[in-house]
Amino acid sequence: MTDRLPARRAMPPEVRDRLRHRVLDGGGARGGGMRRAAPLVAAAVVALVAGGVVVGRFALDDSPATPQPTPSTVRDDVRRTPARVGFEEPSARDLAECGLTGAGFTAITPAARIVVGDVLCEITLTAVTRTERDGGDLEFQRGLRGLLRGEQVFVGSLPAGLSEVTSARLVSPWRKDLGITVEPVTRDGLFFVPLPGRANEVVGESDVGYLDLAVDGGAVHREAITGQGPGSITRELLPASSADPEESAVARCLQRALEKDLAVVRDPADWRVVARVAHQRDQFQVLRDSSGATVHCPAWDGDPDPAGAAGLVRPERGVAVLGVARYDGSRTAYLAGRVGEGVTLLELTESASGAVGEVTVQDGVFIARFPDLEVRPDGQVFEARVLGADGRELYRGPVDQER
Repeated sequence: MTDRLPARRAMPPEVRDRLRHRVLDGGGARGGGMRRAAPLVAAAVVALVAGGVVVGRFALDDSPATPQPTPSTVRDDVRRTPARVGFEEPSARDLAECGLTGAGFTAITPAARIVVGDVLCEITLTAVTRTERDGGDLEFQRGLRGLLRGEQVFVGSLPAGLSEVTSARLVSPWRKDLGITVEPVTRDGLFFVPLPGRANEVVGESDVGYLDLAVDGGAVHREAITGQGPGSITRELLPASSADPEESAVARCLQRALEKDLAVVRDPADWRVVARVAHQRDQFQVLRDSSGATVHCPAWDGDPDPAGAAGLVRPERGVAVLGVARYDGSRTAYLAGRVGEGVTLLELTESASGAVGEVTVQDGVFIARFPDLEVRPDGQVFEARVLGADGRELYRGPVDQER
């Protein structure tokens, strides 16, 4: 049994038009198919990812200082690398959003568009940032300069006499011996180095402190990219206090999903909220597009932390748990997933404490909120009771997270 896509609900024309103005082309979906089921546990610091749970990130190195390794001693991290940078002609919308009458080209990544003209102008679903092409203190060796650290790309300039950046590696400020080799591109005196999206859980923006760059096939030099670049002016397109809070929340969630490479968003207006639970400091939304792609979006104090949600309902149970989310220091936890056709009631209980979740079932998905759940060192196990429309019990027992 698979869950069916619910009927579309019409979006107001003015909302659709506003969202379409922020259409981003390109990019590819990450995520995968079903993996084997594993017992569902909730850890102290948990972030949703496509079909699983990831705990922690790079840890700050508090060990005694050691000599900084030379670029030649850095080994490559084998985890996934950032998306490549592409180019296309500036669209009329690009120019209008940036307030430009003309531009040379637009650099594109899954999460942003950077219009290159007299200024550098980065467009995302939620903001437009204009950056001057001169000034700032990011002066590199051999006359290179750092101009813009965008959502998914670092932009710099080459002096006269140098042709291109021929190799680049991203290096963590805490693990200077660990890097990720990426593919830089050079165009019209500017070089573009792909970066992980700001919200990427593998190597987030704050985890890239250095670039190892080689120019025209020469020696590799390490450059710090944590200084102050040229002055920038940012204009929010959909502030959290906008007249349409749901529109703002959807755009912020989709932008983070793009940064984490969780979804393809060719038309933001094609995505809709199929279920939502909101409280004062936390909320959880489930978004879906017309193809059936789904994004889970928990938010803590207004900061979204989206995750993919691939997986199918198990016929013998009528329910599939596809994600668990909990914020560090909070006793609030969320479970979310899908229910089978005909399921009208779902009860979820934490086995050890007997805590009962506040469950919402809507349009084939469910969201369960546990407002006061103590973190247990050995993790949590949850029990489910699934009922059909006729009140018949379809399943009772432990639930697993489908990975």
